[in-house]
Amino acid sequence: MKIKHGLFLSALVLLIFITACTTGSGGGTPTSTKAFLGGQKGLALDFFPQAPPDFVFDTNYPFSINLRVENVGEWDVAAGDAVFTVTGINPTDFGVSAADLQANSPDELLGAQRDPNGNVIQGTVTNVEFPNLQYAGAVAGQVQFNVKVEGCYKYGTKTQVQLCILEDFLGRRGETSACNPNEEKTAENSGGPVHVTSFSESVVGSNKLSFFFTLRHVGDGRAYAPGTHCSTELSDRDKVKITLTDPGLGDLSCSGLEGGALEGLATLYQGERSIRCTLTVADENLRDYETVLPIVIEYDYKDSVEVPLVVKHGS
Repeated sequence: MKIKHGLFLSALVLLIFITACTTGSGGGTPTSTKAFLGGQKGLALDFFPQAPPDFVFDTNYPFSINLRVENVGEWDVAAGDAVFTVTGINPTDFGVSAADLQANSPDELLGAQRDPNGNVIQGTVTNVEFPNLQYAGAVAGQVQFNVKVEGCYKYGTKTQVQLCILEDFLGRRGETSACNPNEEKTAENSGGPVHVTSFSESVVGSNKLSFFFTLRHVGDGRAYAPGTHCSTELSDRDKVKITLTDPGLGDLSCSGLEGGALEGLATLYQGERSIRCTLTVADENLRDYETVLPIVIEYDYKDSVEVPLVVKHGS
């Protein structure tokens, strides 16, 4: 019995040692193989509790509007690159000016990210305050207003796809290839409200590829051409800037971009747009491998949050 007990203890120690080596120093949390956290939002807007309150009185009842802003996407927003505006109320009715109801983000809003161990690091959370509001008139009974805060900010989405390159694109040798150049590819998107939702690669010649991808607006707000500050001009609405990084394998060009072969604006029609590109691979780069194609989508973005505010007559 003592021998069996000793063998049992030895086996138990060995099992613990193997488990510790397998999990490593990360506490058993496996490192994710995904490029991004993903998600369909950029900045998440919400009101702090009771700011504004459910109701106020029309005499001697000052209050504040406090907006909670969290960057839940994966694109950093520089300080001042997000502007928040209170609408739905007349500034003079609440004893302030129009300038008092507009504020820039006070801090840099860093995007969420995953550390090397696979742990998620939360994006920056900040508070945007609109203080010293008080109803300046008098109401009979009570009146309800709809307080809305609109946020306009610079944002973007990073996408990456793996292209398949083969020495024998046409399959004349009949050999098994390392990858398939004629299929739908997985497009990985960083967290943001505009995504590449489909990507298809196909062979169109002995050294030429064609690929076709679709952009789609997946958020709740609206995209505008970058640098327009969410302009009300119709020509600036539903526009994004697309930039493809040339992998340096040959001649790469795309159609459907306003302004260039690899960089330009694209208008989203009914929330989406398709882009077609061709890549002619130079002879010295014809081998069997996969290569990463980065795509960056940039835009100004407007989102909002709203809440009812009741003004009651004070005695």
